[in-house]
Amino acid sequence: SDGQLLAFVAKTDVVLWDVASRQKVRTFQGSERGLHALATDPTGDYLAAGTGDHKILMWDMKTLQRRTFDMNAHASPLEYLVFSPDGRSLLSSDEHHTVKAWQATTGLFLCDLFHEPAVDIRFSVDQRRMVVLPVGKHTEVYDLMVAEPVTRREALPRK
Repeated sequence: SDGQLLAFVAKTDVVLWDVASRQKVRTFQGSERGLHALATDPTGDYLAAGTGDHKILMWDMKTLQRRTFDMNAHASPLEYLVFSPDGRSLLSSDEHHTVKAWQATTGLFLCDLFHEPAVDIRFSVDQRRMVVLPVGKHTEVYDLMVAEPVTRREALPRK
């Protein structure tokens, strides 16, 4: 959260790098099948990684310890992870078009939200909605309180 550590994926692991000293702080063991997504919560307290074997791994950045749960997330490798602005929820998306919502603090699965290829997923500022940008089609906005779409806007034609 203070901008002193940089996290990046090195094939199968996550490496923490101290920006000021230019030294490796720690390597977190990831997955033999690779890591495909990385996200930190807004406070920098938690780090999540999406694996090639369809899981979400989570680490506590204050203790530098792996959390006690692994989220068996998807049917295919994960491509995107994003925390809610308060850090309590996590969205994940895989290469087979599924977006899922999770309780980030416990790993509890909340719901499936979307089933088309997504370019990007984001929370609204008030954390009540999720915006999905599918590949070349339309934009979906989901109400996370009921896990249903509330708005659909057609994509603008590309020039």
